[in-house]
Amino acid sequence: MGEVLEAYFKTDFRYFAPSFPYQLTGGFETALYQPFPWGECAAFFEDLCTINELLSLSQRFEVAKMLREKKTYLDIAEKTGASTATISRVNRSLNYGSDGYEKVFERLQIPEGGEGQQE
Repeated sequence: MGEVLEAYFKTDFRYFAPSFPYQLTGGFETALYQPFPWGECAAFFEDLCTINELLSLSQRFEVAKMLREKKTYLDIAEKTGASTATISRVNRSLNYGSDGYEKVFERLQIPEGGEGQQE
């Protein structure tokens, strides 16, 4: 989970702002734009999300990596415990989404089709 959050907070979210379809309130989007040291990032998400929400985010990230490795839904479900609905949702995001996963994979240097050098 740490690698996901670390890459997330290294991303310049101003790039996403014009196309982001939801209205974020209370300055939340501004908080996301800030560069955080890793400890502060972890503390922020620990306070912001429940354990189940963090585990769900982590699971989706693992599913996305496995889909890029061309693993089957069955293999992914067995290894991650993700439902086929979750796997399908992540696959749809990879194929038709806003390239958010791709940007994080690039930052983590995870090439398509396999594991890469992680920061």
